[in-house]
Amino acid sequence: MSISRLKAKLLANSASMIGALLMLTFLFTALNNKALIDDLGKVWVNAYQGSYSSEVRGALIELSSGQTDHAIDLLEQSDWSSVRLGDRGYRFKRQILSNLCRTLYNNKDYQRLLDWATAWRLLDERDVNAIAYNYEALRHTDGRRKEGREGLLEYFKKYPANGYLQRFYVWMLFDAGEVEQATALAEKYLSPDWVRSATVGWELRWQWKTRHVITNYMRLLKQHLANGDWGDAWKVPKDMWRNVLEWKNSELLKEKGYSALSVFPNRDDRIHIIADMPRNISTIRIDLPPHANLRISDFDVTIDGDSKNLSPDAFEYINLFEAQGSIQADGDEDPYFLVNILNVDKTGVGPFMKVDLSFQIALIDVLGQERLLSYALVTDPRFNGGSSE
Repeated sequence: MSISRLKAKLLANSASMIGALLMLTFLFTALNNKALIDDLGKVWVNAYQGSYSSEVRGALIELSSGQTDHAIDLLEQSDWSSVRLGDRGYRFKRQILSNLCRTLYNNKDYQRLLDWATAWRLLDERDVNAIAYNYEALRHTDGRRKEGREGLLEYFKKYPANGYLQRFYVWMLFDAGEVEQATALAEKYLSPDWVRSATVGWELRWQWKTRHVITNYMRLLKQHLANGDWGDAWKVPKDMWRNVLEWKNSELLKEKGYSALSVFPNRDDRIHIIADMPRNISTIRIDLPPHANLRISDFDVTIDGDSKNLSPDAFEYINLFEAQGSIQADGDEDPYFLVNILNVDKTGVGPFMKVDLSFQIALIDVLGQERLLSYALVTDPRFNGGSSE
C-alpha cells in the first residue's frame, strides 16, 4: 500500500472515530436530559439544511460568473431532483433555479431558459417569477413567440408590481417598436415610490445560531485532520460540545434581537445600521424590503470602532445573489442574508458590543440601469415629495 493511500485510510478512520465519539457523548448526555434532546434536535435539522446551503454556494459562485454547468449538474443529481415544494431543501433549490434562469437569460440561452423555467414552474405553478421567465423564454422561441407575448401581457396585468414581469413587458414593447409606450412605462417606475420603497421595510436580527457554530467546528476539524494535527483534532469535539452546553445553559445566548428600520444614506452616501448586540452572538441577519430591486456593495462591519474583515464564506444569501463582490436583490418576495461573525475578533469590555454595518446601495430600474442611493438623491424633491430625513 502506498504512503498516500495509507494516509488517506488513516484520515478516514480517524474521522470515523471522532464521529463515533461525538455520537456516544451525545447519547450519554442527552438520554438523561429531555430538554437537551429537543434543543439538539433543532441543531441537527439546521445542520441538515446547512449541507444544502454549502452546495448552493458553490453553484451560485459559478452562476455569478455566467457559468451554468455546475448548477445544472447539481440540479440533475438524484438528491436535488427529488426535492419538491414543501420539502426543507426547496428554498435552496428555488434559489439555484432563480439564479440559473437569470444567468441563462443574461446569456441569451433561451432554449435552456425555457427548459429550466418550465421545470421550475412545474414545481410551483404559483411562482410568478418562474412564470415570467417561462413566457419570456417562449417569446424568443420560434413557433411560440405569440404565446410568450400573450402570456407576458396576461400576467403583467395580474401582477403589475412584479419586477420580472415589468422588465420583460417593457422590453417586449421596445422589441415590438412601441418605443413611446415602453419609455413612458419605464419612466412611470422612476417615481418617489421607487426611492422610498428601497429605504423602508428593512429589518435587523441577531442571535447565536447553532448551525454556524457546528459548521465552524467541522471546518476546523477537517483542517486539522488534513494537516495531520491529531492532538488539535481531538480537541475540536470537546470544544464544540462545551459551546453547545454553554448555549443550552446561557439565557443571554438564547436571546434574539430584532429591529425594524428605515435606511438613509449619510453625506458620505453610505448606509449605516448601528445596534448594541451581545458580544458572543454568532449571526447577524439583514432583511431587505420585499420585492427590492437593488445592489449592495462595499459592505463593512465595525465592532466597537474597529473595522473587521469578513471572508466570502461568512455570508449566506436567501432570495439574493452574489455578483462581482456585491449583493443583489432582484424582486423576490423575502430577500435576506446572514453574516456569520463567530470567528470575528469581538474582544472588548462588557457583555455588549456596538456594531456598525455600513454599505452603499444602487437602485436598479425596470431596464436594469443603476443609480446610487445617495444623500443627494433621497433629498431631491423630485423623488421624496419635497421632504428630507
